[in-house]
Amino acid sequence: MLLRALFARDTAQADTDLAFRSRGTEVSRLEGFSDAVFGFAITLLVISSKVPDTTGELLSMWHAIIPFVVSFAVLFFLWRAQFDFFRRYGLEDRRTIRLTGVLLGIVLLAVYPVRFVATAMFDVVPVALLRGNDSMKAMITIADVPKVILLYTTGFAGVSFVFMRLYAHAATQHAVIGLSELELFDTRAIQRRWLAMTISGVMMMAWCMLLIVAGMRTAKRDIVWTTVYMIGPLVVLAMNLAQRRALRRLGRERRALVASLAAPAGPRPVVIS
Repeated sequence: MLLRALFARDTAQADTDLAFRSRGTEVSRLEGFSDAVFGFAITLLVISSKVPDTTGELLSMWHAIIPFVVSFAVLFFLWRAQFDFFRRYGLEDRRTIRLTGVLLGIVLLAVYPVRFVATAMFDVVPVALLRGNDSMKAMITIADVPKVILLYTTGFAGVSFVFMRLYAHAATQHAVIGLSELELFDTRAIQRRWLAMTISGVMMMAWCMLLIVAGMRTAKRDIVWTTVYMIGPLVVLAMNLAQRRALRRLGRERRALVASLAAPAGPRPVVIS
């Protein structure tokens, strides 16, 4: 609640690149429930770490700080994205409540996959590469990598889809909540960004499922599995480049819209009766 109060004070400064005016000025019961769920998710991150029993274990916990910070940053990003949505639109209708419930459910389900992936990327793998131990093999095998990434990207695609639907719903309610022309443009632009992230997540899910199927149908990691393994990152990279081009195009369109709205109206024609 304190964080929301602090961000509410700084919303105007934080959104200087957008044209939204604050509509959700009060913390509703839906936002309060969301705060509780995000707080519980962060608690799950904390209790997932083993409490040190000796001084040596306590001093060796420094390498676990980065995975915790990364996991916390992911949850904080989602909390801030939801906070911005409620501040901008102040919607509390049935569709917003349902979508918020789905979002919070996905967040709780994604806590452990996020922590696991962060630990593997920033703790176990670097230590295994530097020291040459078998900690990485003990944590995850190469055959299980697609399954873990599939679990992670499912949560990523689900969260992106929910936010895309939230902004799509806000765009349909523009007349009710009084969105200006520029606010409506920004709403649809944000919706497209979340849609692009959803598509990226779905493509990653398809890549992981292809890897799993290829691994099940081949006796060894032959050329089929290797080809599928290499194609996935290339497809995701191509989609990210296409998304960057689309964002630049949206930026040009927004600047043109701002210029047209700021242009003074021309002289009224003189009607001679």
